[in-house]
Amino acid sequence: MSNNAELQVDVQNAIKWEPILHDVAIGVIVNEGIVTLTKFRNQLCKTE
Repeated sequence: MSNNAELQVDVQNAIKWEPILHDVAIGVIVNEGIVTLTKFRNQLCKTE
């Protein structure tokens, strides 16, 4: 089993190879072998 840092790098590299995800900012957090993905929006929401 990989350690957390190795697992995080593996997941980040897999995301880079997925063409549909190129325009999405995705954060990868690994804690005790559990991977959490977070999506970041590149634009601010407009309020009226």
